[in-house]
Amino acid sequence: MSTNDRTSNDKMIERLAALVPEVPEHLRVIALAPVGVEAAEERLERFMVTMGECCEQRLDRGDRVRRRDRTLLRLTNGRRAVAYHASGALEFHGGIEPMADLFEEMSDTRHLTSLVKKAAGRLDAQYWVGRDERLVFERLWRIKAAAADARAKMVSPVLCRAIGAFRHMIGDVPVLGAASMAVQLSGSGAFDVVRMYPRATTNETIDEVEVLSPMEAAARVMQHADRLMAGGAERFADVAEPTGFEFGYYSASKRQAQRVLAPAYTATFRSGGKGEGDESLNHFIVVGAGSRDYLELCQTGRQPFGAQRRAS
Repeated sequence: MSTNDRTSNDKMIERLAALVPEVPEHLRVIALAPVGVEAAEERLERFMVTMGECCEQRLDRGDRVRRRDRTLLRLTNGRRAVAYHASGALEFHGGIEPMADLFEEMSDTRHLTSLVKKAAGRLDAQYWVGRDERLVFERLWRIKAAAADARAKMVSPVLCRAIGAFRHMIGDVPVLGAASMAVQLSGSGAFDVVRMYPRATTNETIDEVEVLSPMEAAARVMQHADRLMAGGAERFADVAEPTGFEFGYYSASKRQAQRVLAPAYTATFRSGGKGEGDESLNHFIVVGAGSRDYLELCQTGRQPFGAQRRAS
């Protein structure tokens, strides 16, 4: 590796580490409640009782279809719900057509934030997280639509949906990954889509690990990142721009089983796209943040916990 290569990597490591100013010295590794077909379907039943109360009609009855990795509940008027067997993640789709029930005006951020927070408050969100845990508002998203007439004159965009993203917090530590809860509302305030992704924790502490410093974790990230450029003329640090670096627990995708919540760092990058109109790529890298690495277990969860722990 040349001096220039080391310098570009060192600079990237320093940039990443600066994005995480402070981390705890130690953090618990928390056991998660077992999830399977029956547990996921029980969660779905409870979820649909709540959604029925929010929609002011009974939604817990419908055609249930059990697939390999999820259970679907088909309801009237295009509504449907799904529970994922691996994670217990839940989704509700209200059956509203994409361009139906639009907002009458392009409401400001404060108003829309208040709207999604109020809607989330009706979902009994605290039921889905454990003691000393909570779901906190993180970000507002908007879905807009615009069009042009036959003379290519643009018309004013319209606001189709407002989406509130919420993050699962265990104490002061966030659970990283996809938004833990997302509430998507139509113009009348109806629930268009609700995603409830928090994994059910237990009171059992599997381990307490020493947390790697942001510099140590950033170095691990760059080791993984350089593998993306294997055989290429350029190094990752020379072509990528960091867009985020966070510390917390890590929750894998809704289709992946997971036995514990363990500390991790997540890094996001954008590469390419230097000129106007150029295409760019987004990269997402997760590394374990503990002195003992449980990340592989978090990502796969394919073996019984005891077997994986003995093998480490």
